[in-house]
Amino acid sequence: MSLPTHKRDYRLSDGNLILTGTRIIAAARRDAADILSYGWTTIKVNGVETLLNTFMAVRTDQELSALMRVATETKNTFEKTSIDYIKKQVMARVATKYAPGSPTYDRFGTKGIDNMTDAELITCFLAVGRQAAALQVDLAGAGLTPTIVTAAQALAPNYLTQINAQGTAIDNRDREVETRISAGNLVFKDLSDLAELGKNIWQGVSEAKYNDYVIYPGGTPAADQILEGPINAAEVINVSSTGINASTPIVLTAVTGDIVFGFENLGTDQPAHGQQTVTAGNSVTVVASDIGFVAGTRERFNVYSVAGGSYRIEVGG
Repeated sequence: MSLPTHKRDYRLSDGNLILTGTRIIAAARRDAADILSYGWTTIKVNGVETLLNTFMAVRTDQELSALMRVATETKNTFEKTSIDYIKKQVMARVATKYAPGSPTYDRFGTKGIDNMTDAELITCFLAVGRQAAALQVDLAGAGLTPTIVTAAQALAPNYLTQINAQGTAIDNRDREVETRISAGNLVFKDLSDLAELGKNIWQGVSEAKYNDYVIYPGGTPAADQILEGPINAAEVINVSSTGINASTPIVLTAVTGDIVFGFENLGTDQPAHGQQTVTAGNSVTVVASDIGFVAGTRERFNVYSVAGGSYRIEVGG
């Protein structure tokens, strides 16, 4: 599935959109009599709260990244045990009669098995299953039993199941990110209208009440997207940035702890291609290509920390 293309209309982190929305809704309820004459009924204010609750119900980047990691780790564990099974239960027996490098040994296609891609492993697992079945009688004396052959034949379809489960977790993450951004945009649209009304009512009358309706207390941020949150030790979080290209400016901040930032192929990969390590309490400004972004190849914006901490990312502007 392609990366989400929805863009945030709000220049707030998702968490700050929740806090800002809660504050403005509370102010509107306090000022119910004042805003009623402008068409903002209690029902209408409740509708904004419903939109906010819908937004809050969508899982965070950290939650979705964890689900992707579970599927990836399950697939990787299966991959490792399958390779070990082939080496010890099949190829060790083949080698007792046919030397490595011989035509019969090479029929199994296991050369370089430890460094194969998913696609290469599927074809390898299929070949091992076929050849084990074809040579089972010939290698019976070496202990290649029907049980081993059956297990070898099951590796390819079972591995496909694991790959598909990983793909489903990634697709679910991307769809849910789009859902969250769309829900956030709906909230922000109504909050903006309500905030503008509140400011107009209280401007020059009550500075405190006016401030309750200000969306950006420090002024509108320059960044188009703000992504922030905690990160656990040895955790990879695939952040929900969208619309990035190689020249997009990005400010990376390690709020607490040392944080590693970078773009990778999978949302579960530790940043390793031009990655940028930012030490605790510091910020670094880059463009996306500086930290590994390659269009169509490495577009997943990942954050990693050895010991845990918290991060802030400001994209665009």
